[in-house]
Amino acid sequence: MLGRFQHGGPRRYPRRTFVRNTVLGSVALVLAQLGGGFLAFFWPLKTGAFGTEIIVPGSAIPEVGGEPYRDQAGKFFLINNEDGLLALYWKCPHLGCTVPWNEGSGEFQCPCHGSVYDRQGVLV
Repeated sequence: MLGRFQHGGPRRYPRRTFVRNTVLGSVALVLAQLGGGFLAFFWPLKTGAFGTEIIVPGSAIPEVGGEPYRDQAGKFFLINNEDGLLALYWKCPHLGCTVPWNEGSGEFQCPCHGSVYDRQGVLV
């Protein structure tokens, strides 16, 4: 490397080295951004404990084992199981997509990545 510098004068940074390092740095930044986006897409979102009191009309409470009631305002499904009432948020914990109830199979099916959840909200 020292052979490339002029002797006796101020040290200069060679133009080719500057251009090479600039291009390599730019490529590294682009790859880092793409890698971060890739990981963010496939990394499941962390779910925390949350809850609140919900209010629904009595007519909205489904029969035990019946079809879930979809509440538009609260963005949840209300399910009446043998153990009692259960409110499930309608967003997928993985990618945040809206998960609809499939009447034919009796399960929740995520349209984004195909995950299937039972009536309790447990991944099948």
